[in-house]
Amino acid sequence: MIPFRYSRFVFAFILSCVMSFIVTFVATAKAIGLVTGFFGIWMEAWAISWVVAFIVASIFAPYARRLADWICAPPG
Repeated sequence: MIPFRYSRFVFAFILSCVMSFIVTFVATAKAIGLVTGFFGIWMEAWAISWVVAFIVASIFAPYARRLADWICAPPG
């Protein structure tokens, strides 16, 4: 089990994987269509995008949480 103090990075890892996976699929399919070799092209795009997404999510997540807390009304 990973210690809780790393939860921010685990969250960023999971979210960046899922989001970049879906977004690169849509963007690649729109750009080139479902052609022969699509899977390899998509996986290459995903691998590059995931690295960027993980770094951005790791850095920006605390600021996004603060901004969301500021925008949304507290419970009760």
